[in-house]
Amino acid sequence: MAARIETASQHGGFFLACVKISLDSDSLHYDGKSDRCEKESKIEKLLLLFDDGCHRNRPDNFINAVISKNAFEKLRDDNPADNFGAWHQTPKSLLVNIASNIEIIYGDGYSRIQAAREYIPQEQKENRWWVVNLINQDIGHDYRFSQSNRNNHSTANRPGVVVRHYLELTSQKNTTAAKQVQLGLTKDCRKDLKAIMGRKDLGDALAALKDISGLWVQLKGATHLMSLQGYDARIRSVFDFIRKDGDRTIEVDTQDVKLLESRAPGQSPEDRDFVIKHMVDKVLFKSEKDDQARERLLTRLLSITNMIPTLKTYSTDIIHLREIINILNLLLDSKQKRVAGDRKEDIDMLKCIWKGPETSSAVVVEDRRDGEFAKLIMQSGELNTFEVQLYSLILHVMRNHTKLGNVAAKTAPGKRKNGINEPTIADLNTFAESARTLGFHSDKIGVLSPDKVAQLTFKKALREIAPSENWEYDIEFAVDMQYAAYKQIVKQRIVPPFKLKNDASSHIRNRHGKPVTSIIDESASHLFFRQLVNDATIGGSSITSVSIRMEFFRRFWKPVDPGTAVSWEACKGADTEDRVDFVDTPSMYSDDTNTGEWKRSGEGGIAALGRKLQEAQDQNAHYASEIGRYSQQIEWLRKECEGKEAYIQELEAVNKRGEEPTAQSHSPTSEILLMYRESARLPEANSDVLPRSKSIPEETNSNVLRLEENIRSLLRELEVAKLRRKEIKKNMEPIIQTIIINEQTAKSSHGLDQLNEVFAEQRDRLLRLQIERSKLEVHKMTLTDCLSCARYDLLGLRGVEALFYERDPLTGVVVSQMPLRVPLVSGGLEAKFKKLEREGYLVIGSKGGNPYYLFSGNFLEVKSFIADPPALENITFFVQQPKRLSADGGDNGAGKFKSKRARLGKRRVVR
Repeated sequence: MAARIETASQHGGFFLACVKISLDSDSLHYDGKSDRCEKESKIEKLLLLFDDGCHRNRPDNFINAVISKNAFEKLRDDNPADNFGAWHQTPKSLLVNIASNIEIIYGDGYSRIQAAREYIPQEQKENRWWVVNLINQDIGHDYRFSQSNRNNHSTANRPGVVVRHYLELTSQKNTTAAKQVQLGLTKDCRKDLKAIMGRKDLGDALAALKDISGLWVQLKGATHLMSLQGYDARIRSVFDFIRKDGDRTIEVDTQDVKLLESRAPGQSPEDRDFVIKHMVDKVLFKSEKDDQARERLLTRLLSITNMIPTLKTYSTDIIHLREIINILNLLLDSKQKRVAGDRKEDIDMLKCIWKGPETSSAVVVEDRRDGEFAKLIMQSGELNTFEVQLYSLILHVMRNHTKLGNVAAKTAPGKRKNGINEPTIADLNTFAESARTLGFHSDKIGVLSPDKVAQLTFKKALREIAPSENWEYDIEFAVDMQYAAYKQIVKQRIVPPFKLKNDASSHIRNRHGKPVTSIIDESASHLFFRQLVNDATIGGSSITSVSIRMEFFRRFWKPVDPGTAVSWEACKGADTEDRVDFVDTPSMYSDDTNTGEWKRSGEGGIAALGRKLQEAQDQNAHYASEIGRYSQQIEWLRKECEGKEAYIQELEAVNKRGEEPTAQSHSPTSEILLMYRESARLPEANSDVLPRSKSIPEETNSNVLRLEENIRSLLRELEVAKLRRKEIKKNMEPIIQTIIINEQTAKSSHGLDQLNEVFAEQRDRLLRLQIERSKLEVHKMTLTDCLSCARYDLLGLRGVEALFYERDPLTGVVVSQMPLRVPLVSGGLEAKFKKLEREGYLVIGSKGGNPYYLFSGNFLEVKSFIADPPALENITFFVQQPKRLSADGGDNGAGKFKSKRARLGKRRVVR
């Protein structure tokens, strides 16, 4: 109970425990003070939401109830300690047993309780429960259910002022006064305050908001949603990627966050020039003084292709999501009357013009996991496919037409009106074409039709998209202007959709107008739907409307992946079975690094190659050790043979001279030599081998015979040693042909000249195998990235997205790489690429709208490069050894490489 007591004290003593209570419990009473909770419409909406899951274990769905301290102590004594959970954590699986004399009163969860009682079947008693936060009745009842506190909106108790006062008291460690201030807040204010106080892990990302008042106005409870959906982790991942410099962390202040907010340096030339200029002028990250660290920091910034998010941008994005339906009202041509902002009617209208798949086999199943009930629609269902296409269309509108929904408040005498921008013909045609590609009827969507458009039909269509009366919108003027433009278009025979100017200025607008880049194409339905199917297949589950919405938000709030932002590698070719179809490649649109079957299979292939490489290295080390052992044995045998030959020569010399053996001799044959010398002094010799006297006794004769036998044995042993040495030399050739040795091992074998050629041949063969293995490994890891790059250039963006790679000259393994955008200069592109070729780079890019690749120093147009990449062996890999920076921070010749990049960046700034 120590942990629970500590938890309660942290929340002012009002919180007691978080428990599961049965919905059928007689002790659970409603206070009856909140009339808004008794609306039947709210219960009906909750029942519809429960089809996607009750989500009873989410903290924002817990209800708050008061209980007396004595009743709580009795409740705690009657139940095991494991039945009580910590603050805003999922309680244990067991339900608490409530005695008849214990009363629990709740006030702000009536609709949830009633909807759960109707939704969960009566026969499933073990599943009829809800999570309740028990609050001390003596402390928490007044502020939790007091209508006066809830409606207190005086100037002194405005949220910003109260929260500022609370934080000041907390920093002064005045706990008592801080609790009193906290009790004066409303329910929503206190909930948001807990969410704000729980955002400490965001660190420097909170610096985007100056004070607590601005934070309160901009978030207004969105931080509570952020903590549940994990958007804070996405913001933190971006800033962690920027700040992490090896083992140290770079300091980020408020100005840095404001300057980087909504910037996409890796996607927008304007943002790229902006970041380079402010880094050179030391306006960004001015606290970092080390030039080399700033260079690495700039490299990381330029690799970020998504708009850098903060809490402020998250809040504004949520607001703009609500404006999307208003924009759809302006863009869609519908005969159905609709009210601006009514999302349900708009979705019904879209269903009317939805063609749907050719075949539909929707299967609805009921799933129950961890207390959550959900009706899951299998991925082949028509409604499910419609929702995928609907969110794809909304995503397209969000990124292309959000500028139409920039609503500016205007103050007029006596009433408040809003202004809105009318869509142009280009907007209407672009939207209509996009909707057609997403499966909507071409004859029912879009104001303009390519054939038989009369003025009356055109005016009628424009009038039907007029907003309600409280909008300032001159529909007659808009009709005349649009029809005049349409007549001019028809006269010039321009076939819609019109191609807007595809320059950098149209790619990145302000935060309200999302960038038109390759990310737009990634919202295509087949890619979006394919990712959902992959996630469901890998997870063994089905696609639900919740998963579709979460995928939609992930697509919009795409996190930065440091592993792919700066690690594109080159590979242009593969065997037939290894080629990847571009259309079905999910690498360009996948946001989740742990979802997607292709990702797992790629990691598995890389892991298999790593294991094979490790096995080859282990085998190489084993063979090298065996060669060393054999070489050592040969050396020992050679020395042994030389020693025995020396002993024989010494033996023969002694026999001729008749000298005494030296005292220093420690040879194992010294005793034999002594016996031989003694026998050599005899006057008569044996006729067989050695002279022997007839007058020596029988004992001496036996010694001589023994000596002769020992000498013969020694000679036989010498011959055996020589034969063994020759045999070892003969057998070394097939052994060495199966092993890999380095040059030092070959040199250590003295006198084995005939092995050098074998060593060199095997070393060359090993080198070729390593290069082939490295190429295949690079191909496995980087083929999809290479195709993504080619797709990026194929979009028609101005300039060339070039990838520069450095390869090891011995093994061919890519050791470093650098993505760089080369500006398109008429008449100078070939010369620039040829210069890069002379410097040793392999370049993959495009010229204008056609993909090109650098092949043996020539430019070849390969329009089929994406679908049919060239074979791997036909590619010339250019190698360049860059000059490294020294460990002490010196240049070591790296200034040239560094200055070249800086000059390139400066030229882009000027242009």
